[in-house]
Amino acid sequence: MTEPAETCPIEAAADYLDAQERELLSVARELFALMDELEALRSARSGQKPSSPAAFKALLDLRRDLRSRWGPLATMHRLNGESRGVAVLDTMLRVGMEPVASAIGGDVSEIHREYLINGRIRVDRATIHEDGRITLIEAKDGATPREVVHGIGQALHYKAVLERTSSFPRIDAALAVLQDHDQDIARACALAGVIYLPLGGLSWMRMVSKLLSVILIPEGDQ
Repeated sequence: MTEPAETCPIEAAADYLDAQERELLSVARELFALMDELEALRSARSGQKPSSPAAFKALLDLRRDLRSRWGPLATMHRLNGESRGVAVLDTMLRVGMEPVASAIGGDVSEIHREYLINGRIRVDRATIHEDGRITLIEAKDGATPREVVHGIGQALHYKAVLERTSSFPRIDAALAVLQDHDQDIARACALAGVIYLPLGGLSWMRMVSKLLSVILIPEGDQ
């Protein structure tokens, strides 16, 4: 009698994850697959011969690409307050992850850090889209309800000022919060006309951040 094939625990767990978590998990698999190769890199730096110059270069290029897209999230676990939400948001914008991609639209052509409005107001992040519209994003770490409510007001203020001082065909305000989806906050954002971007729970993102930092950031830089 043939024994039933064992299900990989990671694959089994994936059935219970939401779309965002599955996407992060798929990246984790890719990164884990690189661990042996990265260890070979460390050996090469210590004087041991790499498998081949081409393989060495290909691995450096892949690591550089991963760091450019996932680097902000790899540092998130060392940050405090609002900076944590910004780090996660940066990664999701660069990679085009959910829920950010579908909420603001996947046609982002430019991402601006600390976008300046009227020469004096700084917005955490702004995305300019292929159709000419702009999305102004305020990021919070979701530590307190008051902080989140304040973020809704900030996003609306940014939109009001930019509508008065610019010629964008459409201006959207968004609030990115480092937390799982919250029904009350979602309702408040909907009533205010602000796009709600729940970035995922702090504990989950901190775990993923530590994983990425081990794989992507050289030991001397950590």
